[in-house]
Amino acid sequence: MMTGNHVATLCVSTCGTSLLTNGVDNELRLLLSRTANLSAGELTDEQRETIEARLRKQVQRLQASKPEQAATMCAELKGILGHASPKPPLAHREQHILLHTDTWQGEIVANALCDWLRSQGLEAHTHRLKSLSTRSMDDFRSGIDSLIVWCDDTLDGYRSSQYRIVFNLTGGFKSLQGFMQTLGMFYADELIYGFETGELLRIPRLPLEFESSVQQAVRQHLSVFRRLQFPHHKVSIADCQGIPEAFLYQLEDSIDLNNWGRLVWQRYRKQLYQEVLPPLSEKLRFSAAVKAQARELTTDRRVTFNEQMDDLSRYLDSGQTQPTNSLDFKRLRGNPMPPATHECDLWADRGAWRAFGHFEGATFVIDQIGPGLH
Repeated sequence: MMTGNHVATLCVSTCGTSLLTNGVDNELRLLLSRTANLSAGELTDEQRETIEARLRKQVQRLQASKPEQAATMCAELKGILGHASPKPPLAHREQHILLHTDTWQGEIVANALCDWLRSQGLEAHTHRLKSLSTRSMDDFRSGIDSLIVWCDDTLDGYRSSQYRIVFNLTGGFKSLQGFMQTLGMFYADELIYGFETGELLRIPRLPLEFESSVQQAVRQHLSVFRRLQFPHHKVSIADCQGIPEAFLYQLEDSIDLNNWGRLVWQRYRKQLYQEVLPPLSEKLRFSAAVKAQARELTTDRRVTFNEQMDDLSRYLDSGQTQPTNSLDFKRLRGNPMPPATHECDLWADRGAWRAFGHFEGATFVIDQIGPGLH
């Protein structure tokens, strides 16, 4: 269903394994449960053959079913087919993304459902959430981190292209559904659930704003959030005073942003990075000319400039032992731009801009930014 100025719909579905588990006997259900978090290489040949035989049988049933019959075969299709409009036929300006776990069962089920949707004329593809499984809490947390990044990188682009975004949460495991409910309040126009009676429950997007005190906490502790975004950071408990505990994860003396903290950071980061930020490291300094040049950049370029300078700060603080591929920090050949002796990448397109600078003791001074030397 499309409303307002939306030109199309994107339906994001959490994908579980109900296509395999619905209607199975106890023995097969036990096998599916025992191997749910395993990769293909972790299964025995016998286990894989048994599960593949079950999948082939279900795919054959899908192919022989009308949409209303297919909707009864798994939770995901119940939400998708209950939402898709018009019907029949199903095909209209609607795209589908099936989010699945980083497991073999999750992948094969998502691929099977994706193939069926395409056979019905719908545009569909799958997305594997790296590290996401219920094997351990660490795996789940890492997987949710990848989900947050994916939402921020992907869904804002659809929204700017006037897509209406629907989260279909009728399938998938409960832990993921719970987190997707919160993400949906940020990224979706509508959330769909399966109600106990078998009907679909639709929840429109609710206005959700952080309290001003939380927004102010992010601004006041911006340098801490900037450091916490990197692995192997060094942030003390004392540094985090004033940051809501709900955003932090503490393991012994180590402090990290938890999933909620990363969600907050992802939502605010691009807005805050539109300003020219001071260097994150005491070992990095900007000349007055660079500050003026950076202020003249377009908004998106200022964001990139700040991101690259954060990477450079981390590199300098590490004693120049943790280079990143995006920087390519290196010495200039000859003496083409004194007093600059080194350069690093800012962005690759539109002139392939670089930052040029020199060392004053342990401090690196950015003298100027501009197109690369060719």
